[in-house]
Amino acid sequence: MDAHPRAGFAAELARRRAEAGLSLADVAAAAHVARGYVHHIEHGHRWPSPAVARALDTALGAGGALAATWAVADATVAPAPADPDEFERFERALANPRRTDDAVVEHLRRMLAEQRRAEDALGPRRLLPPVLAQIEVIANLARNARGPVRRELLEVASHHDQFAAWMAQDSMNPVGATAHYDRAMEAAQEIGDDNMITSVLSLKSHLAWSVGDAGRAVGLAQAGARNPGQVSDAVLALLAQQEARGHALEGDADTTERALDLSVALTYAAATHPEDAPPWVYFNGPDRLAFQRGVAYVELGRHGDAIPLLADALDALDGGYHRDRARYTTMLALAHAGAGEADAAVEHAKRGAELATRTGSALAARELRRVRTTLREAGADGPLAALTEHLHTLTTVS
Repeated sequence: MDAHPRAGFAAELARRRAEAGLSLADVAAAAHVARGYVHHIEHGHRWPSPAVARALDTALGAGGALAATWAVADATVAPAPADPDEFERFERALANPRRTDDAVVEHLRRMLAEQRRAEDALGPRRLLPPVLAQIEVIANLARNARGPVRRELLEVASHHDQFAAWMAQDSMNPVGATAHYDRAMEAAQEIGDDNMITSVLSLKSHLAWSVGDAGRAVGLAQAGARNPGQVSDAVLALLAQQEARGHALEGDADTTERALDLSVALTYAAATHPEDAPPWVYFNGPDRLAFQRGVAYVELGRHGDAIPLLADALDALDGGYHRDRARYTTMLALAHAGAGEADAAVEHAKRGAELATRTGSALAARELRRVRTTLREAGADGPLAALTEHLHTLTTVS
């Protein structure tokens, strides 16, 4: 294990825990993860997410040093070398779809995982075209497959359509998003994938919220919670967040708080058994709860309460999430604008506009328009003019 680039993090975690005189159970409880999970991390059998690495850092009072060790190790691990046989299998399947096997399906899964991570940094503009092309390839393979392989292809097809739908939604293309969500739902229903079925309802709720349809946002989220079945806590946590946003849009503060509290409980429960979460919810964790509450408070008009939550969430956001940083920054700008803090709103809006331009996030651009409207209604002509002049230099934000 010593030659592996990630061994340094595992050794540093074990060293700091020993020096602090803490047991595995002590660290696990403080980081809100399972004891066995910490054991596996220390022995190199599991690699934690950024959120878990930061939670372990906090639990051990490492002041960011342990998280920095994780980041270096994570960045220096080279991807597994390409397997020529795997590519040959994939090419043969493209030429003759009936030759599709488990290796081909696994190849598609790995490509999607890499594209999800790339989209976090690049945004939807660059990633959507290749994903759409892959969807058509998978659909053709599935049409010609039978038995267990067809089931696996439908699973990976639903994952691709869910990803494409999210990118379309982030590009403010609700028609395209809905079409892909429907395709993901159909495949998930055929194979009985409760996690994906519920996730689609959650994401459709998010889409309804993004266009201001509060009733549909609440209704879709409640539909997802009606028959949880074998749904993971991680998926149910996101569903509760979406219901909270819908209630906030309706102005129902009490129900919003109850939904947010449920999301907190489910998020921490999910963190204790991360192996149960489906791959598409990799980004969510306790460190994102402040942002979700902040968004709900903005919708409720509690801008002053939202500002520290959104600021803390922005500070804690992993550096690789450039698209999300655009959304966090513009939402913080909106909170400042709503609180009557025009200069702070413009400062954050300018940075958010640059990030939105770089990643192509139309959802972030939407928040920028809301910032301008709020400043205009408040009569903040000077800051509004400064922001407008800045936005004129950014061709993709209108």
